[in-house]
Amino acid sequence: MTDKRSQYGSLEIEPSELKNKMDSGENLYILDVRTPEEYKIWKISYDKHLEPSLVPLDKLSSEELIRNIPKDREVITVCSHGMRSKMAAEYLSQLGYNAKSIRGGMVAWNKINDVALIPCLSDRNLKIWQIRRISKGCMTYLISYFDDAVVVDPPCSSVASIFEIAQKNNLRIKALVETHRHADHMSASMSIARETGAMLYLSPLEEYETDQTKTNGFDLHFLEDGKRIEISKGLSLDIIHTPGHTLGSMSFKLETLPEGEEIINKEIFLFSGDTLFVDGIGRPDLHDKVDEFSRTLFLTYKKLSSLPDGTIVLPSHYGKSMKHEDPIFKSIGEIRASVKAFRMDETGFINFVASSIPPQPMNYKRILRLNKDLLLCNNLHLDDLEAGPNSCGIQN
Repeated sequence: MTDKRSQYGSLEIEPSELKNKMDSGENLYILDVRTPEEYKIWKISYDKHLEPSLVPLDKLSSEELIRNIPKDREVITVCSHGMRSKMAAEYLSQLGYNAKSIRGGMVAWNKINDVALIPCLSDRNLKIWQIRRISKGCMTYLISYFDDAVVVDPPCSSVASIFEIAQKNNLRIKALVETHRHADHMSASMSIARETGAMLYLSPLEEYETDQTKTNGFDLHFLEDGKRIEISKGLSLDIIHTPGHTLGSMSFKLETLPEGEEIINKEIFLFSGDTLFVDGIGRPDLHDKVDEFSRTLFLTYKKLSSLPDGTIVLPSHYGKSMKHEDPIFKSIGEIRASVKAFRMDETGFINFVASSIPPQPMNYKRILRLNKDLLLCNNLHLDDLEAGPNSCGIQN
């Protein structure tokens, strides 16, 4: 019997290889073979592949549906874990298509990162890398000034990317900060802190497990509104308590002022966590206090409105498709103009939030509970735990 692999070539493609093909502009045809219900909840949405074609595996034999699949393009099939999509790739290969299945499916695709550099115009010694999980919309930041670095909101699936950047640029990770206790992904802050010896800063209002007998004696540092985290000379973060998404949500303001420059040339960056996005607002309902937290979130936006219009907002999530190496940010003035909820009065805001809350993140209560315990990444099985799209915000 002829081996199918030798007859049709490799029928699988690694998620990282698929991303490289997308980034280089190859004319791919993405074919999702899951059910319409699965597709509606979560699908590949990256760069120009915003709406992949859908033909469920049990419908793939339909001549009417299959005739729309092009034979002059490489066909990439996808499902949840890579089993149905491999069967689809085998079937299509027998029909003469150049088809491959994503190894590990959406679960594996969920671990792929893209990196963009945020433009810093006033100080060439300051660098801000935006590390994005392209299927989930999670974004973390590696901020460096000369050789010293701080990391904001790192998920376990981005650890390799963080260390790769640090190694290539000879950076010392001196601190990690969490804007809040996350509900959609597992935090890597404790893992990175233990490996690097960096200080770990957490909100004291987020009910983390801080008993040193349970954290193996690791010293934690707590964030306080109005205080400053001094990473090194020239690199510091001002702490702003911005509750509403959670009770203890914190944002971090970074100001640049190169030596010898006039104050008018400074830049301000706001790392807003899940409080404020470039295309929407944080959701206030994940702790079962939607009315109370909606009012709190409204007051937080009033507080942030006092920042200069040119302040660059760098959130920890993004709700739409992203493009390779294209940084995601907006000024707070642009957000005020484009996000209608940011301009509403209190009554209108609360009514808008109540009518606009999206479906809750998958497994969010379990993820909240696990993040409370500050677990190490290597003690977690992340595959299905973190499945599903980003749903930590309310889109405009």
